[in-house]
Amino acid sequence: MLYIEPTDDYDILAPIIYEPCLQAAHDHPLVSNSNNYLLIKVGPTTLGCFQTREFTNQIFEAHIYLLPQHWGSPFEYSRLACEALFDWVKCNTRYTSVITDV
Repeated sequence: MLYIEPTDDYDILAPIIYEPCLQAAHDHPLVSNSNNYLLIKVGPTTLGCFQTREFTNQIFEAHIYLLPQHWGSPFEYSRLACEALFDWVKCNTRYTSVITDV
């Protein structure tokens, strides 16, 4: 089962955020203290992360970094990750909306 787990562990985040295939998809990827990070996991396997921040006091901004080996998976990990993110935000924050750009 796919789940979301907060982290601030740079050793886990850096290989995801700085993955060459993902850098091409994001303008300026950066592991930063001004963002929060949510790991995307299935069991002990990390599939990627969401880089998140407060956009307004009601809106949560999230950008997905799904590792390339999980792209196009028959399990539809990106869709499942977004559904898990929405559930996580609803249960763990005060935000009423989530935005991202693709």
